[in-house]
Amino acid sequence: MSFEVAVSSFLTVALVLMAYRCRRSFAAVFLVALAVFCVGLPLFRVAMGGVPWPATGETILFAYGGIALFAVSVFMTSIVYGDRGLARLSELLVSAHPTINEIKLSMLIIVVNWGIRIYILATTGIAFSGSEGLAIGSVSYILSSTMSITSLLGGGAIFTLTIAASRQRNYWIWLVIILEVAWTYTRFGRREVIFLLFAIIYIAWRTGSLRLLKVISSVAIVGIGLYITAPLFLVTRGLNSYYVLVAGLDSITAMGYAFSDAVSACGIGFQCSELVSENINERSNAMEFIKSVVGFQLTGYPFLYGLALLNSMHRAIPSVILAKPEMEVEQLIQANFGMPLIDDAVSIAAIAYADGGLIGCMIAGCCVAIFIRYFLWFAFKQGNELLALSMLFGLAKVLWNIEFDLVFYLVLVRDSVISMLIIHMIKFVKMLRL
Repeated sequence: MSFEVAVSSFLTVALVLMAYRCRRSFAAVFLVALAVFCVGLPLFRVAMGGVPWPATGETILFAYGGIALFAVSVFMTSIVYGDRGLARLSELLVSAHPTINEIKLSMLIIVVNWGIRIYILATTGIAFSGSEGLAIGSVSYILSSTMSITSLLGGGAIFTLTIAASRQRNYWIWLVIILEVAWTYTRFGRREVIFLLFAIIYIAWRTGSLRLLKVISSVAIVGIGLYITAPLFLVTRGLNSYYVLVAGLDSITAMGYAFSDAVSACGIGFQCSELVSENINERSNAMEFIKSVVGFQLTGYPFLYGLALLNSMHRAIPSVILAKPEMEVEQLIQANFGMPLIDDAVSIAAIAYADGGLIGCMIAGCCVAIFIRYFLWFAFKQGNELLALSMLFGLAKVLWNIEFDLVFYLVLVRDSVISMLIIHMIKFVKMLRL
């Protein structure tokens, strides 16, 4: 264990330093996420009283070596391209002054999002992150695609409203933002809400409503708040599943009962804090999955030579055009390497290693940086502030979630193109009315 902790510590620090070096680039977002949610997770396990999953020294070297090559490729390619995406976003935030019409449009997008969310909650029973497998109904492709597009625009709307609230000190707008944060925590979990909160803090800082000391204080408050509320979230999620599946309550009533019982059992404090340690120590993660892939491959299993990548691309094609593949990409990897077929924490780095080992990781890192470069070009070419902010929000979100595979990057492109068409259609209709 001590060897892996040493390797994990070294690589985590190295990734953070690389992120600082390219801090004006969106690659920094990806490198920080890779440090915290991948190579740094064994350290979190040790801090929570657990241990990293056992692996041989050779497996540890190849697994962390693959991540290192992957990260260095992202870093070096972004440096070569001169990516200044975060710096340009900062300039956009400083110069942005949302008009009344832009604020109204952002509010309308939020309302549409909430309408879709409530409908999906009522028809599927999906209320919490990690409960998708307990759905009592299915979401149609049209509805899920619509939700994906409105969520992308919703990100831009949140950016716009945060800018407006920071400049105007409008507490009603802040209330809307707080509701979005609460929904994100409940539905998508801690990683997503950390991203959203940090994005809000960053915007408030760049627009001048938060000074550096307040930024540091805000980050500390976020950390403490998540640690305090995480047990309540985990208990509520478990009780909600019981009330829906066993007691047969409708999803909204079940959520109310679950939250009430969780508060009675744990309160809002440090009660039930052992649940956080159990959750971190028992669940799989991106680093453990890569270690498993490497460990099985070193026993003699062949690489997939691009089949995992093709599987991800195949899944991005609408099912009305081409039927989905029989197996998810992580299951394809597991079947190839003789691993148990379970829902696991797949990532682009894991797909790259499964396809081509260390060389695959290097190529994948270059491809991620190239994607960032050209997607930023596409986003900043838009003449609409809300649309540009939506695309930049979507890019940052995809990069932050390192357990997203290629299909999420392709869906981001699809949703961005459709959102662009929607915004331009609205502008065209306005021109006709004039």
